[in-house]
Amino acid sequence: MSLKGLIFIAGVLFIIASIAVVMSIGNSSKTGTNSSNKTVAGAPIKTLVEVNDIIGNPIVYDGLNVEVQSQINEWITKKTFKVATVTGAFGGGGKPLIVIARNQFSLPKADSASKLGLGEKIRIDMKGRVVIVNKDQLQKYMGENFDSEQFKLDDNNFSAWTLGPVLLLDSVEKI
Repeated sequence: MSLKGLIFIAGVLFIIASIAVVMSIGNSSKTGTNSSNKTVAGAPIKTLVEVNDIIGNPIVYDGLNVEVQSQINEWITKKTFKVATVTGAFGGGGKPLIVIARNQFSLPKADSASKLGLGEKIRIDMKGRVVIVNKDQLQKYMGENFDSEQFKLDDNNFSAWTLGPVLLLDSVEKI
């Protein structure tokens, strides 16, 4: 084969390779690969917010819809619970984040593998909106009067609440 033939074949291969690269870049921008929906080898990567970040920087997350994975460490009411934060090398809990659902949870059912049941202390995936609330707003969201004898029975220390972040729950699933 002559030198002109080899140059011609090399040029054609270069053009084909260039077109393939341009098309793959164009396709990845059309599929919407952003920070909340990245893929690696076809598998989605979730971008989660850490409980510690919400507790430590509540102003940053105030009013934002977030996804959080954590462990339920205490139930406060039938629609309110606390999730653990991770601190230290052994995963000891720090300051908890209060999570408030719109409706009350039911007792766990044996046939529900993904639905959270009242009283379960398990790892969960939650989606909701972070809000910074004062004591009066917290009582309203929870539907409770912190001064009532019934609420004081559990000694949850909410009488000392002044201002802090909570997660208003939209959805929750067991992990």
